[in-house]
Amino acid sequence: MIPRSKTPISIINLGCPKNLVDSEEVLTYLSARGFVNEKNIINTRAILLNTCCFIDDAKEESIEKILQAVQIKKENPECLILVFGCMPVRYLEELKQAIPEVDQFFPGTNPEEIYRYLVKFLFHEQEQYFDELTSSVPSGRLWLENPYFAYLKVAEGCDYQCSFCVIPQIRGPYRSILPDKIVAEATGLLNRGVKELILVAQHTTAYGRDLNPQRSLVDLLQALESINGNFWIRILYAHPMEIKDSLLHYISKSKKICHYLDIPIQHSHEIILKNMKRKENSDELLNLFQKLLKKIPDIALRTSVLVGFPGETEKMFSHLIDFIQKIKFMHLGCFKFSAQAGTPAASMRGQVPVKIREQRAVKIITFQQKIIAGIQSRFVGSVHKVLVEEFLNEGPYNYAGRAVFQAPEIDGVVFIRGSNLKCGEFYSVKIEDFEQYDLFGTVIL
Repeated sequence: MIPRSKTPISIINLGCPKNLVDSEEVLTYLSARGFVNEKNIINTRAILLNTCCFIDDAKEESIEKILQAVQIKKENPECLILVFGCMPVRYLEELKQAIPEVDQFFPGTNPEEIYRYLVKFLFHEQEQYFDELTSSVPSGRLWLENPYFAYLKVAEGCDYQCSFCVIPQIRGPYRSILPDKIVAEATGLLNRGVKELILVAQHTTAYGRDLNPQRSLVDLLQALESINGNFWIRILYAHPMEIKDSLLHYISKSKKICHYLDIPIQHSHEIILKNMKRKENSDELLNLFQKLLKKIPDIALRTSVLVGFPGETEKMFSHLIDFIQKIKFMHLGCFKFSAQAGTPAASMRGQVPVKIREQRAVKIITFQQKIIAGIQSRFVGSVHKVLVEEFLNEGPYNYAGRAVFQAPEIDGVVFIRGSNLKCGEFYSVKIEDFEQYDLFGTVIL
């Protein structure tokens, strides 16, 4: 049995790209059973929120979005509010008590459980399912955002026990997804117009070590690269201790893998790394990046750092600044330490005052802006392959896209001057100018 008319629901995704994949899997499952995603949540039968609680800012955003949904429910009492993802895993009882207006909390992400609940409470059917699938729903995962790139989750969970992180408690141990499943999903996405596959996991570079027989990220890349088509493959969340020479060699020779690596280091000072329970030391980090730049000279490096960790002195913070200066990362994200209950770092001595954490974060970002200005200026006059993603319909630069050294949502974009360009296609663009993180250029036909 399928509803006579499509039933509108609204899925709101919060958090990282891994959460986005989870939300899209929920959307795909529900869409195949008669539901449609409604952008205007005022007109929806149910609001589904996929939450994040990795840091305090993420928790606050999740709570804010839930409370906004509660306000909508006051105006439309029949609208269901379903909350899933990381927050119910970690704070289920607290959430139930604090926000009783939520109809149901789902720890983790289970599309079938969410579907069962919707069927039961929207259609008052206890155990009856819409077993038939709607023929109008395309095969493969549906998107919530940009249709020209897709995050491809290659693993779930984490085996590392960093002292500040709750991910292992929420997501469990590291579990690689079988390569055949990943390749099949990638093929479906590419067949529907995706031009960039972005590999994500807690640590993409650990891929396959838990499989029997063991595999490696290189094995997976070879399988993905063998798929026909003109597309990019981008690697995010590489762990510095898992980056092997074989991976660097393969990337350097590949025609589809972006010369881009996202390698979160968190810090550079020996004592802080030790207290974070990181496996690498400062010298190993420095040697890794120097080797990377030697083997792949044009590689774009992104990292993330954490400032204000317990015990971080001004000298230790300066060490991090000096490290960033040595490597000159093209892209850098900076997070302020926030104590997460149940983690060793939450009870460590030497908690850094919030004001100092904020000041150090500002210093890092300001310092990085100077580095990126120098890097961006070197692009002026050069030609780069750019994936066009949006028609802007105003100004001299009327399209927006990304070059190989720009990941979506976290890096800058290229604003493009051109006419009759097709979104979702690659073009050669000559860079003419830059402004902070963004570039400006004209298509060369």
